[in-house]
Amino acid sequence: MNRVLSISFSIFICMLFLNPVQAQKQRISLQDLPQKSQDFVKQYFPDLEVIQIKSKTKNGRVKEYKLKLSGREKIEFDGNGDFYKVDMQCGEVPAGLLSKSIQSYVKENYPDLYITNLKMKRNYDEIEISNGLELEFSKEGKFLRIDD
Repeated sequence: MNRVLSISFSIFICMLFLNPVQAQKQRISLQDLPQKSQDFVKQYFPDLEVIQIKSKTKNGRVKEYKLKLSGREKIEFDGNGDFYKVDMQCGEVPAGLLSKSIQSYVKENYPDLYITNLKMKRNYDEIEISNGLELEFSKEGKFLRIDD
């Protein structure tokens, strides 16, 4: 019994010291975003109002920003202010955010559908079209596969 308690206590102490600073989330204003994020919102979503911005901080550094817009759209930026995700709840991802090759592929293969989500991953880009299908493309815009 003492051994079990001793092991449990040791695990608890290790977890405490290995993760001393928890990620913190807080609401911020548009002016607190990096300038390039502010410019991005003004350029691609000029008619929508930003209704909520949350920043996630870890070890004193901002890791990400999450925005909600008045049309239920969501945008996510990394700590440097570069966007990596756009989720359009009721419309299309702005064409200016998509490469010409991705736009052409969707138009040729899914002519009656439109792109509702864009996620910029490290090695590829993922889009979701209006029927819920997810497609993956290389960073150069070459179709890779349908994501299940």
